[in-house]
Amino acid sequence: MLFTVLLLACTGSGEAESPEAWGARRPSQQVRYEVEMALEPAEPALGELAMARATVYLRTGERVSNANVTLDARMPQHEHGMETRPIPRPGVCPPDGGRCLFTDGIYEADGFKFHMAGAWTLNVDIDGPNGRDNASFIYVAK
Repeated sequence: MLFTVLLLACTGSGEAESPEAWGARRPSQQVRYEVEMALEPAEPALGELAMARATVYLRTGERVSNANVTLDARMPQHEHGMETRPIPRPGVCPPDGGRCLFTDGIYEADGFKFHMAGAWTLNVDIDGPNGRDNASFIYVAK
């Protein structure tokens, strides 16, 4: 029994990360931003197209609406990306053709297609008011 308790203490609860936890808000790599990630549908079937959504925050908690954000996914174990290329949604675009803004700090891209089961790394590259940074999230496609 003591061995089981010690094993659980070293490895965590033994339960897999819940689907909600994979995209939970976390600091970017250089701690310039905080990022949340979600997919729609939340658990896309293999080969089904999905939309990815990243919400970007300043460390103060204020949402970042004036950044250039790129979303992508790769499968590191197999050293390849998706069969599709994500297409960013434009946000709120002025009628005169000026720069589109994401007034709520939410950046979206369509065309995410996880064609193989396993761990995928979703990357969020940010070029915003605090400089360039990135965040990554591991999503397990089933």
